[in-house]
Amino acid sequence: MNKIELLAPAGSIEALEAAVESGADAVYIGGNKFNARAFADNLNEDMLKEAVAYAHIRGVKIYVTVNILILQKELEEVLEYIKYLYTLHVDAVIVQDIGLVMMIQKLLPDFEVHCSTQMAVHNTDGANLFYELGIKRVVLARELSLQEVNKIADNTGIDAEIFVHGALCVCYSGQCYMSSLIGGRSGNRGKCAQPCRKKYRLHDISKGKEVQTNRGAYLISTRDLNTYDSLYEIAASKAASLKIEGRMKRPEYVAIITHHYRAALDCIQQDKDNCISEEAAYELRIAFNREFTQGYLFHNRNQEIVSIDRPDNRGLFIGKVLNQKGNMVELLLEENFINDGDSIEIIAENGKSTGCTISGIKKDNNTVKSAKPGDKIRIFVTDRVVPGSRVNKTMDYKLFQKAREEYANKNKKKIAIKGIFTGKINEAPILEIKDRNGNDIKVIGEEQIQKAEKAAVSEEKIIEQLNKTKDTPYVFENIEIHIEPNCFLSVKAVNNLRREAIEQLSKKRIRLPQRSMEDIDIKKFIHSYSSSLPNSNVAKQELIAGVTNLHAGLSAMSGGANTIYILGDYRFKEGLKLIDEINKHGSASGCSLYYVLPQITRDEDIKELESMLHQAFERNESLGLVLSNIGHVKIAERLQTKKVRGNFTLNALNSAAMQFFIERGFGSLCVSPELNLSQIKELSKATPMQLEAVVYGYLPAMITEYCPSSAASDCDACGSSCNKNHGIMDDRNKLFRLISLGNCKTTILNSDVLCVYDNLANVMESGISKLRMDFYNEEEKDILEIVKAYKDKMMNPWNNKENMAIEEIKNKGFTKGHYFRGIE
Repeated sequence: MNKIELLAPAGSIEALEAAVESGADAVYIGGNKFNARAFADNLNEDMLKEAVAYAHIRGVKIYVTVNILILQKELEEVLEYIKYLYTLHVDAVIVQDIGLVMMIQKLLPDFEVHCSTQMAVHNTDGANLFYELGIKRVVLARELSLQEVNKIADNTGIDAEIFVHGALCVCYSGQCYMSSLIGGRSGNRGKCAQPCRKKYRLHDISKGKEVQTNRGAYLISTRDLNTYDSLYEIAASKAASLKIEGRMKRPEYVAIITHHYRAALDCIQQDKDNCISEEAAYELRIAFNREFTQGYLFHNRNQEIVSIDRPDNRGLFIGKVLNQKGNMVELLLEENFINDGDSIEIIAENGKSTGCTISGIKKDNNTVKSAKPGDKIRIFVTDRVVPGSRVNKTMDYKLFQKAREEYANKNKKKIAIKGIFTGKINEAPILEIKDRNGNDIKVIGEEQIQKAEKAAVSEEKIIEQLNKTKDTPYVFENIEIHIEPNCFLSVKAVNNLRREAIEQLSKKRIRLPQRSMEDIDIKKFIHSYSSSLPNSNVAKQELIAGVTNLHAGLSAMSGGANTIYILGDYRFKEGLKLIDEINKHGSASGCSLYYVLPQITRDEDIKELESMLHQAFERNESLGLVLSNIGHVKIAERLQTKKVRGNFTLNALNSAAMQFFIERGFGSLCVSPELNLSQIKELSKATPMQLEAVVYGYLPAMITEYCPSSAASDCDACGSSCNKNHGIMDDRNKLFRLISLGNCKTTILNSDVLCVYDNLANVMESGISKLRMDFYNEEEKDILEIVKAYKDKMMNPWNNKENMAIEEIKNKGFTKGHYFRGIE
């Protein structure tokens, strides 16, 4: 059985120490720049240096997250930061931005790059593309099953990293725009506001009323992942690294989770039985849980993935409230022990809750430190509570105290070394030490060995002094002594020799071999990715209509659209029919036709998708493709099509990212809906890529394997009995429509329609040559009028005459997206 890396999180130096001392093989951390946990403590440059030293000395790798999308103006700063991490001897960087990946590969080819889960790599094609580019590892999408993980690892040779514990995202990571669309805080920029943890009501759009749900209102709030019980299967998989989520969590949490996964993995990899313990399962649950799921990794779906009654830590049930007199509440303990210092939550039937930390437990007439199931106890609670209320323990004081004590011993994790001590009279002593990584240090003492006038130094005494490494992370597993008879050397000299050798060994262990420290001209390097010929500014203007059915396509063509995008889903037979029908009408009207590949295409989808596209190309050689994920590059290569564009879901925000797609034959690329006009203009000046932008439509806020309609009491998950005409409504009565894509995938559309009709001139001036409108649920007559209005505006952008169709849209409520506000 291959040894699998255990990768732990750290949001602070203390959490890093907890991870290292609890058995992590590697720790991932974020600096105070360019990382997807902007609200964690994070580490400044001095702390990063300290972190690398602490971990490397103890044989643990450090990966630094640079896992956000990079704006054009940030390229110089981010590359200087990458260069700094390289000089710190960071083992690898975890990166989301495809442009940054390519720049690191060219600038520092020996700096290991891991593709972040924010890149949403979810198929063999995507992983294989990165493997061919020389990428060492990819953090696979959390939506994949263990069988899919194995297939990707087997068919690419790339190291597959998977999440095994911690918080989940309901949307494919890197494909979520909901936080930025609602409040301007982008998950792709490390500032997710977690809209998935808010309350929503399931709404039947056709009936105009709320749908009854099974339990609660947190319809898209996921449970926490916990695969501890399935570690035997995971250890036998092809995964190279098992990742624990939790850079926002307390150090004690990191210590507890890391310790138990480490113990179980070590036990399993020694071919032992009974490696999964009930005690560990308890401690994993009390450390933090939003209810647990084994996730998509083990085929959990829908209501097995979410916990809709509440979005926060559950703790563990311990008992119920009997009564309250003044501030003293009497409890009956039914399950689990309780200790002084524990935190509890008291939850009434109506969901109202109050929390407190226990300070003093009264049992009978005595004050006790703990109580067990069956005991009736009294505790002090400031708030009024209701008899019969449920009581959960949310923090185990003794467990967290034990965890702190264990990782506070910073030298618990010991590195085995061998020593050879050589001494000759009238010569300086020599101490050579070696570790198991091949690091070899030789130190020559300052004090010469003398001929003993009285008692000679013994081998035992030298060994005794050399073994005094308790305050270091080292332990001698073997010491050879080679000294002449009748030698004398002071104890101080031996101690100094040991200290010097260990200090030098530590310095050597911190540094990674074969790193070139040549000075690099970052500005000159970035200029190689820039261009003074922004083709997007001089290209012919093009009006694009994205549609999902024939009648929408016909209406868009009648309205004057130059190009039709078929917004593909997973109903491929229907997709082929739609391509044929629109092509028949479009060729007569002179419209170009493109098929937009589904945003997510798992390996199980690709064979059927390619078969459909082969048939489509046989009937229409001029058909173009809009590629929506990185793996689609491989599909386009196999189909040998040259007519290729890129969707906004590719998240290309800078000229380096654009260059990656230019080199792969893309004719144009849709800019991210998270860019504002000034950022688009800056990008257009730096790349020859023709740029497209969405200027009308309900923007996709999320794509998820989870179907929120499954919360309905009469719904059999993705079965036919579900009413698919659903949306979710937030506490401001904003309705987010659900679009069923087939294959149990769902797109959640933004609540307000994007409409920049009045500012189309500004959009065009920013460097956009292709203006795109996406229609998901509009009526045919409305599509016709909207396309006509935009076509007239495109031809005469400074004409400020009101249009009735546009005014009707604006009166119902609309957004200008990020064009004028941008994202944090």
